[in-house]
Amino acid sequence: MKGFTLLEATYVILIISLIFTITFYGFSFRREFFYLKNFAKNLRLSLETTNDMSQRAIFKNNYLFCGYGVYFPSSTYYEVLGFYTTSTECDIVFKDEDKISNFISNGFRNKYYVTYYGDLTTSSDSKLILNGNFKGTIFVSTSTLRSGKCFGNINYPIILLSIYSISEFYLFLKKDPNWTKINSDNIYICLEYKNDLKVLRINKLGQIFIER
Repeated sequence: MKGFTLLEATYVILIISLIFTITFYGFSFRREFFYLKNFAKNLRLSLETTNDMSQRAIFKNNYLFCGYGVYFPSSTYYEVLGFYTTSTECDIVFKDEDKISNFISNGFRNKYYVTYYGDLTTSSDSKLILNGNFKGTIFVSTSTLRSGKCFGNINYPIILLSIYSISEFYLFLKKDPNWTKINSDNIYICLEYKNDLKVLRINKLGQIFIER
């Protein structure tokens, strides 16, 4: 059986290189094409997980966890956190806004992250926890869209908090040194990436919709 000539070997190498290049760029294009859609789904999962976890009392490391939230320190990143108290009842925490503000602030002193499995950990391992980095820009608003753009965006840092035994989300804005509640029937999270836009709407009942 004849061996490859130099010309034939070169031809085979070129074909293999071409196939590899097409496969690589095809995969990269597909991943880029679905990036925004997948990020919106992951953020929705994070919100749904915090809402589900808030329906039960969780004790961990001598803390009673009474709330869970998606925290936006900036327009490109969010953390999914559990918030705790050293008291024996969650109801005490939510009697007034000052107590809620202190409750939120305490949760940042020793952060507990929510994992993909609905558990809590102090580890910041990205493979374990629900936190997300966004390559575009995140806007949070209580207003509807205007001309396909997000309108009336709220400054950061902010947190969407789901508290024990209540299905709805509460929106809090950090106004040093306190956290102030913002009342709204709907909360909009707008995700802008390149020339595309996805909008998550959260209604008064805590239901989450991807609207575009």
